[in-house]
Amino acid sequence: AEPGRAADVFVYDARLPMPLRSVLPQDRSAQQDRFEILVYNGEPVGAPLRILGAPEVTVSCQVMDGPTDLTAILTQVTPAGEARFLSVGRTEIGASGGISGWETATIRMRPLAAELPVGSMLRLELSGSAYPLLLRHPNGIPLQEAARQGPDALQIATVAVDASGGASWLQLPILGDTTE
Repeated sequence: AEPGRAADVFVYDARLPMPLRSVLPQDRSAQQDRFEILVYNGEPVGAPLRILGAPEVTVSCQVMDGPTDLTAILTQVTPAGEARFLSVGRTEIGASGGISGWETATIRMRPLAAELPVGSMLRLELSGSAYPLLLRHPNGIPLQEAARQGPDALQIATVAVDASGGASWLQLPILGDTTE
């Protein structure tokens, strides 16, 4: 991202969670067109890229009406445009009520083993949920209190992400020499 550009923003409504029904390598491109999600694409790989382990996402973010979840989903985008699921992770962000200050959130994703062929690329989704695979955060209260709440507790939270100048990044566990 370009330094000095405005923050990216998504609105997470707990009544309309982002779907993630399985950890199978299914195509997620339709879900990535929804309005309550941020999508970041890497460059196409020029040599096979082998990933083995748990990726980590570090995000500079700010929350309005939290706490809420920040969920990261990593996909492999094929040259044909399919976005195949690779991994998911989440963390709770933001303070109760109002607007929190900028914070750095680290999301450790589920371990994976994959080889990306030449021409494919990585795509990172950031949103507020991955439901029903992960429990949806109701927003405005800590997640550990969610099980005791009814459906009327489901609220809206707004998340700003600073993707400029290295404020946020994806760290991959690369296996072996990528120059083959």
